[in-house]
Amino acid sequence: MFEPSRLVYRLSDGRVVEPGCLYRLRDGRWAEPWPGGCPRCGQRFGPKNMLVGSLACLQAGGIHRLHTCVRCGHVLYTPPVAPDCEHPTTRST
Repeated sequence: MFEPSRLVYRLSDGRVVEPGCLYRLRDGRWAEPWPGGCPRCGQRFGPKNMLVGSLACLQAGGIHRLHTCVRCGHVLYTPPVAPDCEHPTTRST
């Protein structure tokens, strides 16, 4: 299993990189890394093994990326949610 401090983030071309940045792939496209796997159940992340979403934050550089494991439902936030994070709520009227 993965420990939160030992999560490995990869690009689609297999390179291990730091989270929270965009990286240029060898074919010239840009990509954001994802965690290598779920720290709760050990499922390796990739197509059809994770759902990706986002959460607006007024403190974390504007956004948290959410990676949800389809096997166990565990959610990883990149960057992690901190006590000073402020997430605006939306209302439908």
